[in-house]
Amino acid sequence: MGPEFAAAATALYVLGTPVLSVIAQALWLHTGAALGFSLALLALTRTDEPPWRVGVMVGLGVGMAVACRPIDVVLAAGFAGALWLARPRALGWMAAAAALPVLLLVAYQWEVFGSPLASGYGAEASEGWTTPVPLGVLGLLFSPGRGLLLHAPVLLVAVAALLRPGRGSSPRWFLPLGLSLVTFLCVMGHWHSWWGGSSAGNRMLSEGLPILGVALACGLREAWQRRSLRAPVVAFAAISVFTSAGLTFGIREPLWVQVMSVGGEDNPRPWDPGTHPLVARYRLLSSRSP
Repeated sequence: MGPEFAAAATALYVLGTPVLSVIAQALWLHTGAALGFSLALLALTRTDEPPWRVGVMVGLGVGMAVACRPIDVVLAAGFAGALWLARPRALGWMAAAAALPVLLLVAYQWEVFGSPLASGYGAEASEGWTTPVPLGVLGLLFSPGRGLLLHAPVLLVAVAALLRPGRGSSPRWFLPLGLSLVTFLCVMGHWHSWWGGSSAGNRMLSEGLPILGVALACGLREAWQRRSLRAPVVAFAAISVFTSAGLTFGIREPLWVQVMSVGGEDNPRPWDPGTHPLVARYRLLSSRSP
């Protein structure tokens, strides 16, 4: 994909997505999951490594992610499919390595909660899936308070790359990763609190960001070859960076409840335009002007 596009994608991935505003600001379980999937993606791109090493790296990364957030088994299935397409002889090594951190989690839950399948969420883990999927999906992508593509529109470039597996700069193994992302989006959209409570932007999809980050590098290369797309890409990048910076450095009182808690924990309003960080900042400045 070229070092220049890799560098640009890395900068935008860090500065223009919830990597900066969510993952980097607190030790969420999303943080460990994103780290694990990043390790797995690194292994998938190592075409010169022996199958056993690739399988172990992917397995440890995926296992770490699932141990941090068991719901990430949805994304883990995409990594298994990607490895099957890229390095099929590594699948056995992946399964063995992934089992290690997962078995540690199972043993812990059995000891602490009395069941290998129990968790600290209690009944909420089985009864919390109440939001209509279309409503939750739209909210996760486009709501003013939590919309990933509204806060980080540069990720549309990554989505375009995922839709072209095996063409241009996009490898074939983007197909299972893309399908797992769509499935994960639908699953998290079904959660009763799809907006994720109090957080600086979209945290419920944050462990999928490593996949989008790699796809962003491929998409930037393809988009930049077409002059008509350069201006929109630059505009999307600027909006993404400004929004991420606002969420990371500019959310203090009196904007905290409005933006971080999308209007308040007791009455969240993620579809209220005023919960968007840039809109909230503009309204605050306007109210203070003479």
